[in-house]
Amino acid sequence: WQDADRARLAGRIELDVEPDAPLQIAGRLEIEEATVADDLVADVPIRLDAAIEGVGSWFPDESRLVFTGTRLELGAAALELEGTLRGDPSSYHLDLRAKLPRTDCNDAVHAIPSDLLGRLAAFRWQGTLAGVMHLGLDSGDLDATELRLEVEDRCRFVEVPRVADLRRLQGLFRHDIVTGDGNVETVVTGPDTDAWTPLESISPYLIHAVLAHEDATFFRHEGFAVFAIERALERNLAAGEVVEGASTISMQLAKNLFLERERTLARKLREAILTWWIESALTKAEILELYLNVIEYGPG
Repeated sequence: WQDADRARLAGRIELDVEPDAPLQIAGRLEIEEATVADDLVADVPIRLDAAIEGVGSWFPDESRLVFTGTRLELGAAALELEGTLRGDPSSYHLDLRAKLPRTDCNDAVHAIPSDLLGRLAAFRWQGTLAGVMHLGLDSGDLDATELRLEVEDRCRFVEVPRVADLRRLQGLFRHDIVTGDGNVETVVTGPDTDAWTPLESISPYLIHAVLAHEDATFFRHEGFAVFAIERALERNLAAGEVVEGASTISMQLAKNLFLERERTLARKLREAILTWWIESALTKAEILELYLNVIEYGPG
């Protein structure tokens, strides 16, 4: 915790206790000016303002919490939550349903702390964003992990920060490559260079091999593959560490073109926003041509 003396925690909690009955909980908690530093979250401290309000039932004999009618407020956006959480030192179970009501796109994205967004906080949209998510996890049966996501995206990009300006990719541009020994090499590439190969001149065998290995549903998704995220979640939880990612070709391209290589939550959030932008601004063919020309498979 950073600057803990500046943070403010306020709220109310009501408990209803009856013999041989679950503990009934209702209330609201707010935190303001909380600042957290964690190398896994970001390389800078993150300021957080948030509030949660709702009702729930606690079953002590089962170590189980059931919550309904709960709202998590972040900035001008709010998530509606309900579900069940059960846990003890040896196991856990989560069944979570979250809903984002139709919300102004700017309010929805800027609910993410600006310290996590970094320079991407300069993006602006017109329109609304909504969605529902269901996540089911059981430590005793991770193969049954379930992730379902439905998004109603009515957002249109109207302002783009310079760091994400795609016009620089139309001619010569500088591109940083991380070598096998961890060093960074800068190369000049782009459609105006001799080494650049248009998509129509690339062997279809290479294209299909890359799609099959990296992102078989590339032409069917809009930048994110929910089934791949579900599978990676299963395997990472089973291993107790990150052993598999769920990056699509568009996500890999966003990371390689615009981001550093640190492994933090902030980078993944920025990668998601840049993927959203790339998928809205470029055709699938343009994305694939960029990817095949700039992704480094080995030295040179």
